[in-house]
Amino acid sequence: MNSSVPKRAPSDHQVGLGRPDSTLQVVSTTPGSDDQRAPIPSWLPVAVFIAVRLLAFVAMALVPTEPIEVEEPVVGPPAHQGLEGKLTSWDGYYYLDIAENGYPDHVPTTSAGETAQSSVSFFPLYPALTAAADAVTPGSAVTAALLITTTAAFAAMLLLRELVRSISGTQAAERAAIMFAVFPGAFVFSFAYTEALVLALSMGALLAVRRGRWLIAGVLAALATATRPDAVVLMFPLAWSAYRAIRTDHDWRALLAPALAPVGSVLSPGTSAGGPE
Repeated sequence: MNSSVPKRAPSDHQVGLGRPDSTLQVVSTTPGSDDQRAPIPSWLPVAVFIAVRLLAFVAMALVPTEPIEVEEPVVGPPAHQGLEGKLTSWDGYYYLDIAENGYPDHVPTTSAGETAQSSVSFFPLYPALTAAADAVTPGSAVTAALLITTTAAFAAMLLLRELVRSISGTQAAERAAIMFAVFPGAFVFSFAYTEALVLALSMGALLAVRRGRWLIAGVLAALATATRPDAVVLMFPLAWSAYRAIRTDHDWRALLAPALAPVGSVLSPGTSAGGPE
């Protein structure tokens, strides 16, 4: 006589239980899993990014323009006016000054003997890329700076998508990319600022770590620290990842990533400028 034995229900994430040739498959029913939502097409984050950037530029063009002034005391060229002035205000003014005129060889002072605001303390990679783009593209240095910013922001979104895909799957990656394109802080991707570039380099470094490309991770992190001083925090996740790689796989090459990360900030012209004159 056959006895009926109650079978234990599989857990949410068990797949292919039983014999190797078992065809039993259990679909995850965890709330919020990719299987519970309509698939997001891969082109949608790209379309959202383009639409948001265009809307941002149109909005800036429609905002009434007031004269752009640089906070005194300052040593540098006159500020751009109109839409170009809006898109290169604040830090953008100094990055454009470096791209067009280079760094001063000393800390400038005003006629009253005060230390003047100048480009000497700004990091070099973004203005260097702006100058290079300006040399090979039509238009002004402002156009080149915005081209670098927009390209870097787009690259950062794609690299974030790949990073999230490697951790949480395709649909989570598509949602992360869309949120990156529309989150409130994304307004800086429409200005001649460095946030987009440092994010692209940081995402690239973290993705390289996920793939075990330690030298590439270190080089990208060094470029990030040559863009902004606060990118030096990349040393912490890179050092932790290197520790785990050495402990589990005895991969001493992992030390390249945290060792190279601060190089960009150490070699920045802003950290080695002379004193006031």
